[in-house]
Amino acid sequence: MKLFIWALCITSFLQFFTARYAKDFNGASVGMFNYLNFMTWFVGFTIYGLLIWSCFLTTWWVPIAAFGVTFVVKVVFPPLSGLELVSAFLLPIAYLTSIVFLIMQI
Repeated sequence: MKLFIWALCITSFLQFFTARYAKDFNGASVGMFNYLNFMTWFVGFTIYGLLIWSCFLTTWWVPIAAFGVTFVVKVVFPPLSGLELVSAFLLPIAYLTSIVFLIMQI
């Protein structure tokens, strides 16, 4: 279950940077804009569902504490456009990894 909590924290971190990149996106690609918005809202919504699900599978305070620490770190981290672009492309991989870890209960 520890790997799942780490994967969920990394997914939350990447989702935050993707959301920040979507907010400041000024490119001409409509496809990229739609991708950023979809990943921001869909993954952002389901991360909270995964967090609630993980509270039932392990000690309830461990995922909440890890998620709280991740929240503090991602808000304090300065905006870097290169990191935000990379996180937008790594977000689906981290999201699917966290779901696989949850199903396998690793």
